[in-house]
Amino acid sequence: MKEGISYAGGFLLIGTYTDSGKSDGVYVYSFDATDGVGRYRGSAKVTDPSYITLDNQQRHLYCVSEGTAPSLVNALRFDAASGGLDPIDSIETRQEGLCNIIVSPDGGYIVTSNYGSGSLSVFEIPADGSAGPEIQTVKFTGSGPVAKRQEASHIHCARFCRCGKYIFITDLGGDAIYRYNVSPGSGKYLDEATLRVFKMEPGSGPRHFVFDNEGRFFYLANELTASVTVFSFVKGEISPIQELAASRNGTGDGGDIKISPDGRYVCMSVRENGDDGIAIYRRDFRTGLLEAAGYRTTVEHPRSIEFSPDGRYLLAAGMKADAVQVFECTERGSLRDTGTRIDVPSPTCLIFTK
Repeated sequence: MKEGISYAGGFLLIGTYTDSGKSDGVYVYSFDATDGVGRYRGSAKVTDPSYITLDNQQRHLYCVSEGTAPSLVNALRFDAASGGLDPIDSIETRQEGLCNIIVSPDGGYIVTSNYGSGSLSVFEIPADGSAGPEIQTVKFTGSGPVAKRQEASHIHCARFCRCGKYIFITDLGGDAIYRYNVSPGSGKYLDEATLRVFKMEPGSGPRHFVFDNEGRFFYLANELTASVTVFSFVKGEISPIQELAASRNGTGDGGDIKISPDGRYVCMSVRENGDDGIAIYRRDFRTGLLEAAGYRTTVEHPRSIEFSPDGRYLLAAGMKADAVQVFECTERGSLRDTGTRIDVPSPTCLIFTK
């Protein structure tokens, strides 16, 4: 993708599946916060970039190639002024089904969640921002009662706590959350001796999660039960304090989960239940507890949701609708469909620049 003119506003970056032959890979749109309209700026050809992330300086974009065997980790330069993307490199991993990718708080490492292999991998980032060597992989062994989905460990997501000392990992197949201390520069980034296992309800299938802005609470989307679990977080320990249904009809898969920038609301997407949509919860700042505040139907298969940085809009990536749907967030916490759609083939991941 060639660099365009400088743009002072924010950008929306969209990862996709490319197996249909209709998608280039990663798409860039300028996003106008006054009207919620995304305007196409360009794309970069990458195979199956189903999950994408930016480094803290917004100079590099990293993404997985989920559908390749073995999966790839891709690095691209990102111009935060123009929205330009230029490939740096792609490296083969020894893992399969990479479905999540994050950058460490210090900017020195990439961490991938490998659904197919049931593992977590760590890669160093050289000074040029490329994807460096795979320096550590941890394999997990687990299973659950849902035979077709939980025959083995399936690692789906990893996140650092706000302090950066710990990394948490969800195992959809093993109904577990794992925690490690991290040790930058030690040769073994994940301190394997510090493994802590938090068991979840059998058959729940923990998927994505997010910490609140203060780092005191932890909100988890369970895929197989389409529910959200709330945890308190104290000195590396998480304790469940609440669980709520997300689906209105008790079926379907939980998807993505996000907290509004002001911390007042938590939203979780639900897919494949004939009533695809977003469950909306009010959040108590003091206790972290949630209260159901509504449900908004969406385009088909909302795999990813994301708030605009100012919190005015919530976007839903309808993977099977080939469209990103734009909602306006009202003062009462409801979502108003603006009628705006961003036409993108098989969108799977949404991120905004800061």
